[in-house]
Amino acid sequence: MRKFLRYFLFGLVGILSISVVLLWYSGYFNPVYVIEKNNGPFKLVYLKVSQFEELRLKQNALFNQLSDLDIVPDMTIGIYDQTESGELYDVTGCLIQEKDFGKFSAFQDQFNTIELDAKKRIIAEFAYDNNFSVVAGSYRAYAALKRYAKDKGYEYNNPIEIYDSNHKRIYYFMERNVKK
Repeated sequence: MRKFLRYFLFGLVGILSISVVLLWYSGYFNPVYVIEKNNGPFKLVYLKVSQFEELRLKQNALFNQLSDLDIVPDMTIGIYDQTESGELYDVTGCLIQEKDFGKFSAFQDQFNTIELDAKKRIIAEFAYDNNFSVVAGSYRAYAALKRYAKDKGYEYNNPIEIYDSNHKRIYYFMERNVKK
């Protein structure tokens, strides 16, 4: 019985140690900064994706289409929402910087776009260390945004996730809507 208990405890400590290392590796212990800041204007070029598995393929195809037009976005976006019926869907795409608006305007009618004016938004920022950071960041940033919105009396709405690979950051933009 003692031998079994010793092996059980060693196994339990091993599993807990591996879990802590994986959480650390994913960036789960990185701080999440939430601020209100003026940003924009932005143009988001997007595609709706119904299957999560298609996300990366469609995102790469969109990036290649824009690159062929001499527009090289350095930030990608993700919006995760659900329809009235409760069906989940993803929106993926690229963020067009203000410097590329002129080039993009000639081709804008070929793409689905969302225009975000310059204004003050709630922004959560998280370090992008690796692909696991996306999951850890979403979990931590969404909770931080919900807390911040509740504390300030804002209505929580779905954030737009912006992945900045150059600066290794993930930004979560949320509109500042006062609760009614």
